[in-house]
Amino acid sequence: MSSRKYILAGLASCVSFIALSASAQEGTVPDTTTPESTSEVYQPEFFDRFSPNTARDMLNEIPGFSVRRGDGGRGLGQGGTNVIINGARVSGKQTDPLDILQRTPASNVVRIEIVDAASLGIPGLNGQVANFILDNSTVSGSWEWNIRFRTGVKPDLYNGSISVSGERDIMSYTLSLENDSFKGGATGREIVLDNDSNLLEIREEDGQNYGENPSISANLTWNRENGDVGNFNAQASLFQFDGAERSDRFP
Repeated sequence: MSSRKYILAGLASCVSFIALSASAQEGTVPDTTTPESTSEVYQPEFFDRFSPNTARDMLNEIPGFSVRRGDGGRGLGQGGTNVIINGARVSGKQTDPLDILQRTPASNVVRIEIVDAASLGIPGLNGQVANFILDNSTVSGSWEWNIRFRTGVKPDLYNGSISVSGERDIMSYTLSLENDSFKGGATGREIVLDNDSNLLEIREEDGQNYGENPSISANLTWNRENGDVGNFNAQASLFQFDGAERSDRFP
């Protein structure tokens, strides 16, 4: 028995333009000063002992901070992840700030501020918020390659990701390509008994399932001199699944 299934996820994009107040404009430009409202500030040197590769790795090592996922509500004021970037919430239903941090090299982090949401004036946020101050003025990138070997299953060689971040004029960008593949299966003997525990049949089973899920994404941000900010987020992915099962039965 075998099956094959293809699913193509169409291009999803979100474009938004918002006018920021003077305080929000300052958050979009990395600087070395520490806001008075900041309760805790973590410099990149604090994370050297953890050898982080991405900004997301640094987030995972902040003492006492718990990441809160968004609730999926519609609109920008419906709560959301308690992580912001350069003083502003990441807009777009298809884009998560945690995904952007996963694609951002740790070398791009200027500092991380743990602030009270009330000091930010951003609707829908409450409690502690992690504000990542990033500097994408130079082109940089990160990559990850995960290979897996398992007895009785083909090796998984194509699981990984690569991303590039940078700035050009008033536009900053993050481009990424990743594949979330998997190889699984089960091999072994099964026995079939009747109600009186008499042996009816012996089966030698071999089940295999393989999947590939490549995706490409782009995150673009325009910062105009008048304080307006434009965001464009897009992602396309392909999911392929192959499965087969063989059963040799001996009455």
